[in-house]
Amino acid sequence: MKVFQCVIYLALILFFGYRIIEMLPQLLHIPFGWDAGHMLIRILLLFVFLNKLIKLWAKRDVQTAEPLHYDKGDKI
Repeated sequence: MKVFQCVIYLALILFFGYRIIEMLPQLLHIPFGWDAGHMLIRILLLFVFLNKLIKLWAKRDVQTAEPLHYDKGDKI
């Protein structure tokens, strides 16, 4: 299930990232307006999905890590 979520988030990141790059030339000519609002929304969504992907990846690493075993005499 987590792999599926990672794939979905990665696809959304690629989609929004591509759309941002595609709109950059238009936004250079129109600094304010509807296009700039769309660009800000896309950038925010891109960071939200990227954050979710990083958190999901970090959670996966923690869950698959082997527990550490210490003897009673070991000093940590």
